[in-house]
Amino acid sequence: MSRMKSLTRLLDKSLLLISVSCLAISILGAIIAVFLRYVLGISLQTIEEICRYAIIYGVFAYIGPLILKNEHLKMDILKDMLKGKA
Repeated sequence: MSRMKSLTRLLDKSLLLISVSCLAISILGAIIAVFLRYVLGISLQTIEEICRYAIIYGVFAYIGPLILKNEHLKMDILKDMLKGKA
């Protein structure tokens, strides 16, 4: 039983790493796309597609562990930043 929990924990961490990597790729791609469009005047659709699919793959990669934990995906960065200020 503990071996199964160990494997599950390893898989959860691996999927979290994949999900965070996809989010980082999406953010980096968006920054590059903005730089290319507004500074160099070049618009590349490929970078926008990479950003879009990186977000999709990141969400789908981590949805399984969230279902096992009976949780859901949420973005609460702004809520955490403003906690205790109001």
